Amino acid sequence: MDSQFYAYPFEGTVNSDVVITVMDKFAERVHGTNVVVVDNAPLHRSKAFRSHLVDWAANRVHLDFLPPYSPELNLIKLVWKQMKHHWLPLSSMFTTAFVRTSAAISS
Repeated sequence: MDSQFYAYPFEGTVNSDVVITVMDKFAERVHGTNVVVVDNAPLHRSKAFRSHLVDWAANRVHLDFLPPYSPELNLIKLVWKQMKHHWLPLSSMFTTAFVRTSAAISS
């Protein structure tokens, strides 16, 4: 198996249009048959996104959707869990408003 990593840096809000653009560029770059695993985020279920599935399949890029609720299969969920519980300090999980409210209640 010839595994390759393709990155598409992007600043701003990611929506269906952005993901469609990225998938179109990916389909243009790759050779052979490719499988892209996606979760069931709303942007992956949109009509606009799904309308491109046939075109991508014609370019030998097939999408495999994870089961509806499967955080154990979604690698980014595992990374976020690791970050949240092991890498980030507890203080980073609270907003400034929460900290101020907690301090006011404690006083």
